[in-house]
Amino acid sequence: MLEPIAQIDDLVTIEGYGDRVFRVDGFTHEVVYGRDYAEEDIFYDCHCVITAEYMIGGQDDIEVVCKAPNAEAYLRNYEMPAFTTLIFGQSIYTEGDDDMFGMNPFSQYNKAPVKPVVKPKEPTKQQKIDALLDERNTVGSSDEFVTVADMEAYKQRRYDEIDAQIKELTAE
Repeated sequence: MLEPIAQIDDLVTIEGYGDRVFRVDGFTHEVVYGRDYAEEDIFYDCHCVITAEYMIGGQDDIEVVCKAPNAEAYLRNYEMPAFTTLIFGQSIYTEGDDDMFGMNPFSQYNKAPVKPVVKPKEPTKQQKIDALLDERNTVGSSDEFVTVADMEAYKQRRYDEIDAQIKELTAE
C-alpha cells in the first residue's frame, strides 16, 4: 500500500513550479482496479503560501520542504521566488515564452507602462508633535488597558518621555 509522503499543513514544492512553496490542504488516496492490474496514486490538494493559487500535485511530483509543526517558523523567513502569473491563478506562461496565439501576457506587444512606486512621505514636524500630543492625552485614560503596579508612576514616566520627545522636536 502506498504511503503519503506529505501530511496536511506540510509545506511542499511541486515539480514544474520552481521554488514556490505550497501548503498541503488535503490529499486523495486513489486505487484503480482493472481486469489485469491495480493502480494506486496519491494526489495532494495544495495552495501557494503567497498567492493562494490552488494546485494539485501527484505523489511523484511533490517534495516535502518542511513538516507542519515547523511550517510557521519556516514561512517567517521564506522569500518568494520571482515568478509571474495570470489573473485567476493560471500560471501557464512565463517570461520568454513565444507569443502563442497572441495571448501571452509577457509578449513584447502586451507591455504596459510601469508606474513608479510612490514612497510614503515622512511626517512633518507638526504631524509628529500632534501624534505625540495625542499619545499624551491617551496616557491619562490608560487605566482601562494598562495593568501596572503603580499606575500614577507609570503615567508620570510616560508624560516625561513624551514631553522630552516634544521638546526635542521643537528644539530643531
